[in-house]
Amino acid sequence: MWNFMDIQLGMAFQDDELVVNAFVAAYAKCGLLCSAKLVFNVIETKIVSSLNALISGYAQNDAPMKALEFFLQMTNSGLGPNYFNIRILLLACSHLKSLHFGKKIHGYLLRNGLEVDPFIVISLLSLYIHCGKSATIRLLFKDMTDKSLVSWNALIVGYSQNGFLYQALVLFCQMLSNGIEPNEISINNVFGACSQLSTLQLRKEAHCYAFKALLA
Repeated sequence: MWNFMDIQLGMAFQDDELVVNAFVAAYAKCGLLCSAKLVFNVIETKIVSSLNALISGYAQNDAPMKALEFFLQMTNSGLGPNYFNIRILLLACSHLKSLHFGKKIHGYLLRNGLEVDPFIVISLLSLYIHCGKSATIRLLFKDMTDKSLVSWNALIVGYSQNGFLYQALVLFCQMLSNGIEPNEISINNVFGACSQLSTLQLRKEAHCYAFKALLA
């Protein structure tokens, strides 16, 4: 019954594109993705905000493959996702460990000059960490112009949570040598890496540093 009503709704307002696209966004935000897609399908002129709403809705409601499919549909039709959804899509690729789709999104970013945004780069780092592409990770991080504590932590956490424990410790040391003060996130992940590697000396040194910095 609801499907029929959704189609009727779309048909009734199909001449008013702003209204129909607003219904798509509203349905998607409420998690009513079947309804959002049905209304979306009757729109003759699909706009970026509707596609973005569907991508965000699918990605945030445990349907990352659908989100990626709509991303491809969007780019094939000459439209582009917004920054927020690019990060959502990269997060979906990370969870799926989908290097294939991740590279497609990375390619889109490169073609459109969007890869310079630091938060986009952090999302790319997370993707390649999950996919085990250490050479790509090093290149991306090396080329970052603004290596903030957030970016250092993102890489340390990513390494630590995906089994690259030595890399996490090495990166922590590099961060200190670059004059970046760690916070609780940095210290906790270094403790975790040390405990898994049974490196008691390094753990003592990290604890000593944390105590001095009043983080213990």
